[in-house]
Formats: sequence, structure tokens, C-alpha cells
Amino acid sequence: MLKKMADGLKVGRRTVRETHYTRDKWTKIHNWALNNKYKLLEKQSDEERRIYKKRFSWLMPATYIEMYKKDKMLKLDFWVNADAYLIVSLLTFRPSEIRLDRGGLAGAVPRKMARDLVNPLLDQLKLERIQ
Repeated sequence: MLKKMADGLKVGRRTVRETHYTRDKWTKIHNWALNNKYKLLEKQSDEERRIYKKRFSWLMPATYIEMYKKDKMLKLDFWVNADAYLIVSLLTFRPSEIRLDRGGLAGAVPRKMARDLVNPLLDQLKLERIQ
């Protein structure tokens, strides 16, 4: 029963945006990530999947962006990973991934900082801003 409760908390823990895939958008996102000091963590082929990570300070959890192509769509996932607090997360059944949207105190400061960086990119791509 406890495992089922913990699994239920992990569903939908990322903020997701999607748009029609074009090579131009892929390049724009990649350049934006590098200009904002996100580090490329993982790459599958040139235009299949990439994960970027940024840590604002060693006291705050890292923020992540995953972009991947699915069919003819480009999907973007944004989240704060509570990796520094993973043991507490596991003991309290709190998810280790926290969406960037407003709401709740968990990761409030890094979520706000990430939103402030990500929203101009979403504006360029003509996607809904993260509130």
C-alpha cells in the first residue's frame, strides 16, 4: 500500500510543453540552453533526445530540461530534481521531481528561478508560459 501511494505521487511531476518539430526549434532550444549555462547531460543521436541540467547554487536542487522528438512533435519537460533531498523524499513519499509551475513550498526558489529563465524561451517558441 505504501509503495502504491509513493508511485501515485510521482505521476505528472514535470511541466510539459509540446510543439510541432522543426530543426530550427531544436537548434534554438540547444543554443538557449548553452547561453543560459545549462550543461548537456545526455544526448541520443543529434535530434532524438537531450537532457540539460543547471544548478543555481550548491544549496539548491538542480533544474532539468528534457527535449525529445516524438512522431512529428517536439516535447519539452521541465522540472526541479530534489536530488540533494532524495533520502528525505523517499522517507516522506515526496516525489524527487517537482514541476516548475507555481504551488507549494517544495523547491519554490529554484522553481521560480528556472521559470524566469525558461519563459523567454517559451515566448520565442510561441508556447504557453509557465505560471
